[in-house]
Amino acid sequence: MICRLMVLGLVLMVGGMASAEDKKQGKGAKPSSRATKVRPLRLSLRDVALLTFRNNSAIRRSRLDPVIAEGDLRKAKAEFDPVLFGSAKLSHEESESGSTGGSSLFSFFGSGSETDSKTTTKTRLFELGLRKKVRTGGTLELVYSSQGTDADSAEGEDSLFSSFFSVMNPSWTNRFELRLNQPLLQGFGVEFNMAAIRIAELSRKIAQLSVEDAIREAVSEALNAYWDLALSIRSKEIQLASLERSQALLKINEERLKRGLVSQLDVLRARVGVAQRKERVIQVNQQILDVEDQLKKLILPQDEVFYTRVTLLPTEALDYKAARLHLPDLVKTAMVGRPDYARAKKQFESLYLAYRRSRNLLLPRLDFQGKAGYQGVGSNFGSANNQVFDFDLFSWEVGLVVEVPLGNRKAKGDFQKAKAELQKAQIDLEHIEKQIVLEVRQSTRGVASTLQRIETAKESRDLTKKQLDAELARFKQGRSTNKIVLDYEQDLARQQLSYLEAVISHKKAMVNLSRSQGIIIQTHLGTQRDARKYSPAKIKK
Repeated sequence: MICRLMVLGLVLMVGGMASAEDKKQGKGAKPSSRATKVRPLRLSLRDVALLTFRNNSAIRRSRLDPVIAEGDLRKAKAEFDPVLFGSAKLSHEESESGSTGGSSLFSFFGSGSETDSKTTTKTRLFELGLRKKVRTGGTLELVYSSQGTDADSAEGEDSLFSSFFSVMNPSWTNRFELRLNQPLLQGFGVEFNMAAIRIAELSRKIAQLSVEDAIREAVSEALNAYWDLALSIRSKEIQLASLERSQALLKINEERLKRGLVSQLDVLRARVGVAQRKERVIQVNQQILDVEDQLKKLILPQDEVFYTRVTLLPTEALDYKAARLHLPDLVKTAMVGRPDYARAKKQFESLYLAYRRSRNLLLPRLDFQGKAGYQGVGSNFGSANNQVFDFDLFSWEVGLVVEVPLGNRKAKGDFQKAKAELQKAQIDLEHIEKQIVLEVRQSTRGVASTLQRIETAKESRDLTKKQLDAELARFKQGRSTNKIVLDYEQDLARQQLSYLEAVISHKKAMVNLSRSQGIIIQTHLGTQRDARKYSPAKIKK
């Protein structure tokens, strides 16, 4: 929306300037429909590169990938966040058992009568703790727990049995403990447990490199479209010049026909030449509009006002200069600057970490478990709690837990997959290296060959121009025909177009060379920080 308002403001500004000039020059108050709706927007290469950087849909879409990757990284780090946990349970249990009645000592040895005893036990359990996973894979817990038991017997407590074996009732047992569960084989080590975070960090870097690669591709495409538009506009100028020459020839023939120096057939042949050149102008006009729409799609969001009320005018000069290109230095620059190559290396590193992690999962599970702390026992919660923090009753417990999956097919399958993916990444990395060398070599040859084409086309254009001038002089003396002159004129237009195409091909070859080296961002944008400071208001009016 902001870009649209900026473009609208720019169009209105240019339109206001044009209207003011029309009034100063005394032009009519009712201009043509196209003059009312279409205003020129002059663009340099830097303007195109910066507008593409800011508005291209492929680049805008790729900028969301680092945001997604950042979310995955935060999720991976969350595994090491401390967790506060707690639980509270209340249970009620009734049990029934046989007992011997009587209160004498002899009843204890079996001389009393047997009766049924019903016992009701109420248990209250409370636990509160803090859990934290450590980088070695272990889990630490700091836990405070309390368990209270209250047993009620329906027979009472007047028997010698009850008094002899009596326990504290109700009873409370409180504990303050540090617990540790540390894997010793599967899941052990900093590398294994930090792998998920490291892979997420690599994914974020890969996403950032993907943005740079999207910028590289989009800017390259926009710059090539810019030169295609320049080619189409200059081609129109060549065709218009050819049309003017053919119209001048037609006028000469019509004057000669009046004097009886030529036949009607000569005039007809000249008119055919004019019609053919008018057709070429119409074709070039269509080509200009098509290429212009393609460039608009790349540099600014699709906007009806921008598409219908703005026409783009390239301002870059069609000059060229020879440059010495040293292929080894160009390849070295590409290996450092290409974001797709850096991305492939990060992907290989990420898959290597996944491979190492899957290899660890082939091991059996052997965990060390231990806990140590203080406890307190009392007839109520308060007394048990006080005894805990007197730090008198110390207790500890250690042990090992073993788990060996039979067959272990899941871990073996994951390892096989990770190994194959790593091998594929290695092949892809080698392929990209060779592809970069190939692209740089081809781009270098393209620059050199277009320079040779320019020199050859320039010479052919100049010679053809001399031929046409000589033939026109002969035609005016009556020693040549319309057909010969039109053929030479068509050859000149063809050679002028060939020279123009050679120059534009050289410009595009330089763009492709920058793209193959991965330096097109630095060449046309400076840095991404500089590009973000750019304002469309700086575009030349």
